[in-house]
Amino acid sequence: MALVTSLIDEGLHHALAVGDIIAGAGFGEVAGPGAGVLMRLLLPFSEEVFDKVGFEEQFYTTFQSLDGNVSAVSMDVTEFETDPSTGQQIIRFRLDVGALPATVDILLESHHSEGR
Repeated sequence: MALVTSLIDEGLHHALAVGDIIAGAGFGEVAGPGAGVLMRLLLPFSEEVFDKVGFEEQFYTTFQSLDGNVSAVSMDVTEFETDPSTGQQIIRFRLDVGALPATVDILLESHHSEGR
């Protein structure tokens, strides 16, 4: 199963990416195994959420490698970009991938400071 990102039930600010990272140039894919390889995920949050003050500054992720093929996941230097065709936010990660496919769970958690 390819890597799929979806909102967690009743979790307006939480999403989970689950499945297999494979080789390719699409969302949830990497160029190949290696250290510091780029992976981009299309975030499922609405524009109302990602337009809030503090969204990018208060974004957190945790990961679990289910097969041991991913040893590190960190935010890229350029953490976010916008998909020009949909306007959705894209998060950029750097991964250390030992082999493909690599089965992972990545929790995506967005907070914001608006209204606090």
